[in-house]
Amino acid sequence: MSAMVTEGRGAPSGVPAAELAVTASVMADGLADVSVAPDEVLLAAVRDLEAARRSLDSAMLSLTGEIDARSLTMRVDGLSTQAWVGHQLGVSRPVAHSRLAVARKLRRTLPGTEQALRDGVISFEHARLLCRLAVGRIEDIVVELESRLIEMAAGVRFERWANEVRAMVDAADPDGGFTPGPEHDRLLMSDGLSDEVHIEIDLHGATAAAAKAMLLAALERRYDAHRKLANADDEHVTPGRGALLAEGFMELLRRGHSAGVGTRAPVTDVTMVIHASDPVNGHTPDGVRLQDDTTRLLMCSAAIHAVVVNSLGVPVDMGHLVRFFTPAQQRAIRARDGGCGHTGCDAPVSWTQIHHVDEVARDHGETNISMGILGCPVHHALWHEPGWSLTPDLTDETQGFIITTPTGKQLRSQRHGRPRPIIDATATDTTATENIEPDTTD
Repeated sequence: MSAMVTEGRGAPSGVPAAELAVTASVMADGLADVSVAPDEVLLAAVRDLEAARRSLDSAMLSLTGEIDARSLTMRVDGLSTQAWVGHQLGVSRPVAHSRLAVARKLRRTLPGTEQALRDGVISFEHARLLCRLAVGRIEDIVVELESRLIEMAAGVRFERWANEVRAMVDAADPDGGFTPGPEHDRLLMSDGLSDEVHIEIDLHGATAAAAKAMLLAALERRYDAHRKLANADDEHVTPGRGALLAEGFMELLRRGHSAGVGTRAPVTDVTMVIHASDPVNGHTPDGVRLQDDTTRLLMCSAAIHAVVVNSLGVPVDMGHLVRFFTPAQQRAIRARDGGCGHTGCDAPVSWTQIHHVDEVARDHGETNISMGILGCPVHHALWHEPGWSLTPDLTDETQGFIITTPTGKQLRSQRHGRPRPIIDATATDTTATENIEPDTTD
């Protein structure tokens, strides 16, 4: 195998992305047993694959930018471009957000950077940094220095290049180094594999300074508390800085949550889902199993609302004849849907509202959980737009809905971010009900 590119350089300009994808696939197949490949072949193959990746990244960003400019995904599937990318490609929210942000900036502002990525001169990481710098009053400066900043990437490790780029942009700014304001603050939150939550926060300016000061003060309080425990008990181990910061962060959240007038102590309102077939273990409405120690801790410090569901995940219908959903019904719907019910949307429970599908019945006072569905603000508003409709899905027993778009396309509502299982409610044999727990309710 011969290398397509030389060390330190990317793919040749003009090589189609599809051709590079085929080449990359052939190389991967040819190196199925890398343990017997010669040294020079391994090194060349890695460079070739990186060249193919950069060209494919460029093609992906170009296509994503065009799809976004046409608002194509909203017209076809009722999803924003970011949500569609996450749903169709199976990537995380931060990755989808990053790809779309870079695609928009390259399309509108930095065509030279897009070309450099296509030619393999820079990587996606280089392009993303230039796009993040090209904001506010220094956008014109980054555009003016674009070609020079790209040239500086040749033969230099990314971290050193990034520092040099920031220094050059700051030096070229006549008003001094640019500091993004609060409008650039962001917080990304995603669930882990167990019952953990991953939080990434970017703060700027005065907000960053205030947050840092509060966290450091909270860290000191937590350290002093552990030091007192260590003085009283020689076996007590004081956590490290990261764990102390996490404790301080939770302390600040609890204080803020309990700051209302008349609140005596921090109380967290938690809905815990109990499956009828597994009454011992609790789950969050998002389907994450709670560890035994987590459940016991919540019992001590939180207001627990248990929702019992059957094997299909359907809570028992409250059947109350009221205009609005009662708090108990709201908890049941949130536990059942586990997030926005629109196909492909990844909005969690905390971002959603309950959409009443049968508005006529609601106006006459009847409100059952079988006629409610969770919708994020975007899709809740979309379902009220002309041409959109939701009707109960009569093909199964999961209290799902058929979402019809203005073009006539029909989507099956989702449950906990996943397609609902197809269960024929009209089947008379045992194949459709063999996994359904018998109804033992009175």
